[in-house]
Amino acid sequence: MKTKLTREARNKGSPWAVRWSQGADDSGKEKWFCRSFHFRADAEKFKANLAEKFQHERAEITLAEFLQEWQTTRGRSGRLRAATVGLYRNTMDRLMEFFGGKVLLSAIELQMAERFINAQRNRKVKDKPLSQQSKNQLVRNCKSLFAAAIEWGYLDKNPFRSLRETKPEKRRWHRLTANEINDLLNTARNLRTKVFYALALTTGARFGELFSLMWSDIDFERGRILIANREGTGELPPFKVKDHEQRNIPLCETAITLLTELQAQVAEGHPLRSLGLQYVLLSERGFERVKAKWQALRKQGKPWQNRYMVNNVLRNFKLHCQRAGIKPIHALTLHTLRKNAAQFMADSGLPQNAVTEYMGHARAQTTQQYYSQTGELHDRKLVQAMDGLFGREKKYVSGTYGAILSGSEGKG
Repeated sequence: MKTKLTREARNKGSPWAVRWSQGADDSGKEKWFCRSFHFRADAEKFKANLAEKFQHERAEITLAEFLQEWQTTRGRSGRLRAATVGLYRNTMDRLMEFFGGKVLLSAIELQMAERFINAQRNRKVKDKPLSQQSKNQLVRNCKSLFAAAIEWGYLDKNPFRSLRETKPEKRRWHRLTANEINDLLNTARNLRTKVFYALALTTGARFGELFSLMWSDIDFERGRILIANREGTGELPPFKVKDHEQRNIPLCETAITLLTELQAQVAEGHPLRSLGLQYVLLSERGFERVKAKWQALRKQGKPWQNRYMVNNVLRNFKLHCQRAGIKPIHALTLHTLRKNAAQFMADSGLPQNAVTEYMGHARAQTTQQYYSQTGELHDRKLVQAMDGLFGREKKYVSGTYGAILSGSEGKG
């Protein structure tokens, strides 16, 4: 039930009006009722009695029943990405594990909500507390789930609404130098792998996006790649861009050269019209694996996720880093390549909105918080600026994508 208490007019002596609605009728339209009172106290009393009466009349629902209803409506509406639905399922599993399915939804209050969040632990590592970032994700998901319960008339208050997210400690990641990047590319003997590293470091595309990239998505004349939604077929899986917005990202000369070499190598003796060769970073064997996975999921009625395109990439990346002699002082994962790309873009002088657009982030805050950090390069620029105050000017040459990949930038 929704209730509102307002004056019927702006003038001070106008009556007080209580308006209420019990939701949409069979036609889908929401019907509102109204009753006027001369005194505000009478109006507030009527509003409270109305809410109490509705509370008694409303059928109680258990947590298990509500979560099942959410899955059959919101979870299968098609408005949420498969990966997002997966995060909600994880949250629902944790709710069921903590509260039990038979608890009444209306019995879950603020104090219980706080205990639930504080009790969560990492499921992969025994006795390890859940990271603050994961706790924040749980809080957001719970707020959204219980907000739906309010919309559907099962609750009046959201027990998670007043819970605040805590800013997680910023985790530093390894900034690759030009020498390290070139050593990494030289260590990767397979041309496809070199192309992958070059694209990841210069476009900032996600790994599911890169491995879903087809030759038709590359514009060699304009030097750009297109990342856009693609419908699935009987043999080819679909591709969905995160946040649903397509991107057109420029390519540096080094990336274009490597792509041209790879296309010539693939096309030699093999027609590119073959389904298995339409993907830039997939071999025919890799394509058969993806095809089998896609067809199996279709039979099971399960959704496809972009990450299914990737296989054994992390293992190979760690091996190549080891062979290249890279000794990271901070976190170095596959995702670090994407973060390095964002940092390269920012350091090249691109405005913040351009970096956010190329990275495919919905909010500039995401780019600033997780994909940007200060390092030795910024230290040198700051010292140079301060020395300039005392007449000690030093020449500074900023790095570019081409310089980074060719090694001419130096160790910075």
